[in-house]
Amino acid sequence: LPWPRNTPREQVTPIWGPNDCKDLTPIVRGGETHALQHLKTNLVLKPKYVATYAKPQTSPTSLTPSTTGLSPYLSSGCISSRTVWWAIQKAIKQSYVQNPTKPPVSLEGQLLWR
Repeated sequence: LPWPRNTPREQVTPIWGPNDCKDLTPIVRGGETHALQHLKTNLVLKPKYVATYAKPQTSPTSLTPSTTGLSPYLSSGCISSRTVWWAIQKAIKQSYVQNPTKPPVSLEGQLLWR
C-alpha cells in the first residue's frame, strides 16, 4: 500500500485490513463471455443510443452509468477494440439516424482515443 514517502512504514496505521476485503461482490465480472454479453446489452441492442452518443453529455457521477461500461473489459483485454469497433459500426447502420454523432465525441471517437 502506498504511504507518505517520508514516514516509516511502521508508523503508518492502515485503515482497512485483509478481513475487510472478504465477501466483496465485484462490480465488474471479468472474462470474454461477460464482455461480449455487456457489448450486446449496451451496444448491439441499443443502435439509436450508439448513433447519438456524445461524450460531453454523459454523467460520470450518475448512479446508473450513462456510458457503455466497456472500459474495464477493454483495458484488461477481455474484448478487443476491433470487436467493439465493428459492433459500433453495425449498430450505427441499424439505427437509421440521419446525422449520427461524429468523432471525437462519438463512440467511435472515444474508442479511437483509447
